[in-house]
Amino acid sequence: MAVTWPTEVWRDEIFQTLEQAHRLAFGYGIVPWEFRTGIRSWLVPGLLAGVMKLAPESTGSRGVLFLVNVALCFASLAPVATAIAWARRAGIRAAWVAGLVCAIWFELVFFSSKALTEVFAGYALAAALLWTVRAREEKGRRPLLVAGALLGLVLGLRFHLAPAALVAFWWACRDDWKRWGWMALGAGAVLLGFGLLDAVTWSWPFQSILLNFWINVVEHKAESFGESPVWEYPVSLARVWGWGAIPLLVLGALGARRAPVLAWAALAILVSHSFVSHKEYRFLFPLLVLVVLAAALGIVELLRTRRRLGLLGALAFLFASASGALRYDFRDMAPLAENADKKEPMNVWTFRRGELEVMRLAGMQPDLCGLGIFVLGWGDTGGYTWLHRDVPFLEFRPEHPPERVLYANYAIGPRSLGESWGPYSVVRCEYDACLLKRPGGCSGQYDLNVELARTGH
Repeated sequence: MAVTWPTEVWRDEIFQTLEQAHRLAFGYGIVPWEFRTGIRSWLVPGLLAGVMKLAPESTGSRGVLFLVNVALCFASLAPVATAIAWARRAGIRAAWVAGLVCAIWFELVFFSSKALTEVFAGYALAAALLWTVRAREEKGRRPLLVAGALLGLVLGLRFHLAPAALVAFWWACRDDWKRWGWMALGAGAVLLGFGLLDAVTWSWPFQSILLNFWINVVEHKAESFGESPVWEYPVSLARVWGWGAIPLLVLGALGARRAPVLAWAALAILVSHSFVSHKEYRFLFPLLVLVVLAAALGIVELLRTRRRLGLLGALAFLFASASGALRYDFRDMAPLAENADKKEPMNVWTFRRGELEVMRLAGMQPDLCGLGIFVLGWGDTGGYTWLHRDVPFLEFRPEHPPERVLYANYAIGPRSLGESWGPYSVVRCEYDACLLKRPGGCSGQYDLNVELARTGH
């Protein structure tokens, strides 16, 4: 999925991680407001930059993105490995069944290609809860330290998951303060690493966490991007899952009997996120991982005790995943009001694929000296990560002066523009986006980052 079927559903999956990694690796890229104010950690971009640098220079963006997507593919196996480890006590066959269940749920497959911190945090949370259970059942400090370290990673990546982390701490330690201490030591060691990274890359320790909380929660910056009612997430989940919610949740409930901490942590995520005004479906990814993991354990339990019923449950899960994949539509995802007026399907499996492909195509043009964008916004493209050419990159809007076209001899825009737009004519179209070109070269200097800083974007 990550390697062969690129999409861009949320701007953050590129501009908060991949684009910043591209800046580190190659020295140029778009800087969004979050990285101008310093409310994002450099951990994920730094790791991805190391992957990008491995790509041969001659392969262009294709080579860079191939290596990144391979890395994302391997990362996406984390829930599978967690499920296998969790079900191993029931036997090797049961363990592989659990892993397979996690591997085929359509949402986990879709998000496998998304370089989002909530995705990585979801992977880490599942592993953390596994070690939380081990810490509760086994004696010794090691499970407590490992569980704590993984929870520290979760919080460093996504501090919004603190309620789920608190559930995990309580589950492992209860009223044993010595155990709380060992678990906190593991978490603190990892969080200290995040703090030191911020001190080196920004201005002070834990800046990306504390300043993020201050700006988005205290100053309500996040709410400027839209607000949704408290019931939005349950409604959105019901719309995305459809009838598949029945086998998923029934199997999940059976699995939660074996591992109740999964249900409590998932509930903590749902409740705490529901009371945050700004909602996006992707924020629930850690919950999705836990629900699917619980369903996998439920199938294993049924296969162990009632084989025929277990096979029926597995079949129902498979059909639920296939049905969900076929219906997967961005209009069903929070924030629902944002797309309420959209009549045409918004299939997430092909979302903005055309824009990404023409960006890569533009970067392959030997005479490219500047790239403009018609109708689309800069966030609707793959940025310099997909362009992979250090040339001016700018938007064309009706209010802009006509001479702005001199900055760019190529442009991209929706297929609906027709065969030409001003001095530009179509070179090639991919899906619903086209690459356009005008005669001549480029003149003048333009920096999109200067304009973004001026407008606050």
